[in-house]
Amino acid sequence: LNKVFFHQCGHYIPQYNYVYDISRESPASDSGNGTKTKIVRHILRMENITQEFDELMKLYNLPITLPSRKSVTRHRTDKAILTKCDLTYVNRRRIEDIYANDFKEFGFPMMTNDCV
Repeated sequence: LNKVFFHQCGHYIPQYNYVYDISRESPASDSGNGTKTKIVRHILRMENITQEFDELMKLYNLPITLPSRKSVTRHRTDKAILTKCDLTYVNRRRIEDIYANDFKEFGFPMMTNDCV
């Protein structure tokens, strides 16, 4: 993995690098498609984590459930919630560049043009 990702204890490592063995990627062919080796069988999305986790445990016949979400005391008001539009255009582009494979492979929409 690129050393630059480890400046903050690895917090900036793209998820793509955990799912695919990038050391085994072949160069892109004339069609523009390289070969990558997926090393993870199941990818769960935070947007549906409880449902997807339950389905995965059922698939493997494991009696494990996630703990229920307890009410969280928030110290911010609804008006203080940050969104992608609170980031500058330059920072949104930077995020899209660094995490381009994550956006592409996991189906997240690019965000630079969402905030006008």
